[in-house]
Amino acid sequence: MDFNEPTLSQDANVSAPIAFGIPVGENSSEATTQHDSDLSMQQDEIPPNEPFQDPGRASPASLPNAQAGSDISIDSWSIKSNDDDEGSQEPNPTFDTDKLFLRDNADLTGTIPTRLASLTRLTQLSLQSNDLSGTIPSELSRLSVLESLDLGGNRLNGTIPQELTSLTNLEILILQNCELTGTIPAQLSTLTSLINMNLSQNRLTGTVPSELSTLGALKMLHLDHNLLSGSVPVGVCAIDFVAFSTDCPREVDCPCCTECQGV
Repeated sequence: MDFNEPTLSQDANVSAPIAFGIPVGENSSEATTQHDSDLSMQQDEIPPNEPFQDPGRASPASLPNAQAGSDISIDSWSIKSNDDDEGSQEPNPTFDTDKLFLRDNADLTGTIPTRLASLTRLTQLSLQSNDLSGTIPSELSRLSVLESLDLGGNRLNGTIPQELTSLTNLEILILQNCELTGTIPAQLSTLTSLINMNLSQNRLTGTVPSELSTLGALKMLHLDHNLLSGSVPVGVCAIDFVAFSTDCPREVDCPCCTECQGV
C-alpha cells in the first residue's frame, strides 16, 4: 500500500498484526517516530482470539489520525498482492501478513478498493470507524481464509453481498452502524463457523430468516436499530446465545433476546 508517506518500509517485518496511521505535514519525521512507538505498543496489546469476545460492541483501540489538512483517499490505495511477481518493479511493499487493521480515521474516505481481495492470506480485516462510502465489494469473497471481517462505523450503503456467504471460515462479521439496506440474506446460514454477527444500526428490512437456525456456533447476534419486523423463528431462539438483541418487543417479537432496543 502506498500512502503519502508509508510508515512501513519494504523490508519491514509485517508478520505481526499491523495498523496504519498516516502522519504527514511539516512534522512528518517526528510523527513517524511517534507512530512507530504507538504501533509497537498496539502490537503488544492486541489479544489473541477469544471465542466469546464481542468486538462489535467494544470500542477498538484508537489509532493516530493524520494531521489536519491531510485528507487521505482510499481510492488512491495501491496494493501489491501476496501473489505478485517478486521481481516486479512496483515500489509498494508486499504485505505478507494475515492481519490488516486500518481504522478510526475520519480522514480515510472513498470506497473500499476491490484490490484488497488480492491479499489472499488475510484472516482478519478491520476497516472500522473510518469515513468510507459506497457498497461492500463482492470481491472480498475471494479472501477464502478470512476469519474476521469488520467494516462497521462507515457510510457504506447497498445490500449485504450474498457473495460473502462463501467465506466459510468466517467467525466474526461486523457490519454495524453503516447505511445498509435490503433484507438479511438467508444464505448467511452457510457461515456455520460464525460466533459473532453484528448487523445493528442499519436500515435492514424484513424478518429474521429461519435459516439462521443452522448457525449453532453463534453466540452473539445483534440486529437492533434496523427496520425489521415479525417474530424471531423458534429455531433461531433455540441457539444458545450469550447476547442477542433486536428491536423488541414492539417491532420484533423475540422471546429469546437478551437485550431489547425497541421503544
